[in-house]
Amino acid sequence: MLRRRNGLLIAIMSLFFVGMAEGSNEDRSSVDLEISGRVDDCVSEKTYHPSNIDIFIYDAASARSPIDLLNKMQRLQVSTREEDAEAFFALYAKLEDAVRKNHALAHVKTDADGRFTLRALPSGHTLLVVAIGLDVEDEGAYYNFVRLVKPKPGTHKVTMTMNSPEECRDPDVRVKAATQK
Repeated sequence: MLRRRNGLLIAIMSLFFVGMAEGSNEDRSSVDLEISGRVDDCVSEKTYHPSNIDIFIYDAASARSPIDLLNKMQRLQVSTREEDAEAFFALYAKLEDAVRKNHALAHVKTDADGRFTLRALPSGHTLLVVAIGLDVEDEGAYYNFVRLVKPKPGTHKVTMTMNSPEECRDPDVRVKAATQK
């Protein structure tokens, strides 16, 4: 995520591989996977859990457009050049459009406590979880994503932080992904 604050450009992105499954002969179309989690943010050294953040789940094999955009954005965010920042924000606008138009396996919004749950998802596929503030104003780019590589059946917990841990002194504010069996 890139934010403009007092003329500074702050870049944040995370990519985690969670729930690595070993090869098996199980039915890859089974729907026995649940992903639950929370979105965190930090403002003025205080953690809060934003509501109304869009959470999309995609089968990574068929979500080429969002994945390609996220990869390009990730490469640009390490740059401090103004033209790269402009290119990043142009890609972010395309990402907003892509997450709306691409077929998601599931889509929910975070509740009043910043929590979300998605049930009856297929296990055995690499999944892309995208948290994006489509309705968030005053932010240049408000998103994060996690790849779950072939998660096994069961419940998988994901906490997605929408900003940099450096923006908050709370040591627990960081992007985390954990699998619960």
